[in-house]
Amino acid sequence: MDASSMGISRRGFIMAAGSGLVTVMAAPLARAAARPDVAVSGTVMGTSWRAIVADAQAGRLVAAVLADIDARMSPFRPGSEITALNAAPRGSAINLSPATRAVVATGLATAERTGGAFNPAVGGLVNRFGFGPIRQTGSIDHRDLALDGRTLTKRAAGVSFDPCGLAKGYALDAAADALRATGARDFLLELGGEVLAAGHHPQGRPWRAGIEDPTAASAPPLARLDLSDRCLATSGDHAQAYQVGDRRYHHIIDPATRMPAASGIVTASVVAPTAMAADALSTALVVMGADAGLAFAHRRGIAALVVARTSTGLTTHMSPAFRTHMRS
Repeated sequence: MDASSMGISRRGFIMAAGSGLVTVMAAPLARAAARPDVAVSGTVMGTSWRAIVADAQAGRLVAAVLADIDARMSPFRPGSEITALNAAPRGSAINLSPATRAVVATGLATAERTGGAFNPAVGGLVNRFGFGPIRQTGSIDHRDLALDGRTLTKRAAGVSFDPCGLAKGYALDAAADALRATGARDFLLELGGEVLAAGHHPQGRPWRAGIEDPTAASAPPLARLDLSDRCLATSGDHAQAYQVGDRRYHHIIDPATRMPAASGIVTASVVAPTAMAADALSTALVVMGADAGLAFAHRRGIAALVVARTSTGLTTHMSPAFRTHMRS
C-alpha cells in the first residue's frame, strides 16, 4: 500500500478539494478518545486519498479497492476498461465488469435526470480544451452509448465515455462498502477533495466539514456541516482552468455550446447519500448555472450550495435541503 499511517489523537485532517477547499475537522481529539483510530493516506487516480479508519489493516483494504477501480476505469491507463471502450469502433458491443457497468449506468442515468447538463460523452471536448486524455472525436450524445445488462453498445462513431465526473465518487462508495463488510461503521474517506463520512467521529459526535471560500482560503467557511452517513463533493471552474482574454477555459463542458461552461458558477457543492451521486450532481450544477441549478436542486430535494460570479462580486446560494446539514 502506498500509504502512511499515524495516530490522530492530536491532529486535524485537512482536505484540499479539486475545486474549492473542504476542511474536515477531526481534531483535536480528547486524550481518552473512544476509538484509537488511525489516519492513512496514499495516491491514486492522479490525486491523493486520505482516510480515518480503525487500523492499518482497514487502510490497506481502502488502498486496494481504490487501486482496483483506478486500474479498471482510468482513461489515462492504456489497459483500462474505459480506454478499451473508447477505442472500440462504432457498433461494438463491450462486456463490462460489474464495477464499470455501475459507473456507466449511473452516468447515463444522471445525463437523463439532468437533461444532459451532466454528459459523460464529452471527453473528447474536454481534451480539445487541454484537459483529460480522451482523444476520440465524434458524437457527444450520451444516448449513443446503449447499456443492456453488462453489455455496452456504441451506436455512433467517435462516441466515448468519460468517467471523470463519477469514478472518484464510485471509488469512495466501493471502499466504504468494503469497510462495512468487515463490520466497520465509523470512518472518514477522502479522495481528491470528495468526502464520505460514515457513522461518527471518535469523540462520538458527527463528522464535521467546512466549505471554504474558493477565492479566499483565509476567509471564514461559507458553510459548516455535519456529515455523518453523507458524502460531499465540490466541482468548479477555477482549479483546472486558464484565462485567454475575457474567456475562462476549464474542464467542465456545457454540451449545449460544446464549450467550457460559462454559467458564472465558481463552485457547486452537493451533499448526497452516495459519493458518486454527489460527484455527478455537483458537475451538473456548474453547467446549469445558479438559477436553473438551484431550481433543479429544490425540485429534486438535492442539498446544494453554489458560489456564483455577479457584476458586484461573488454570491452564495443554497437549497433548502442543504440547510438541513448545516451546523447551528
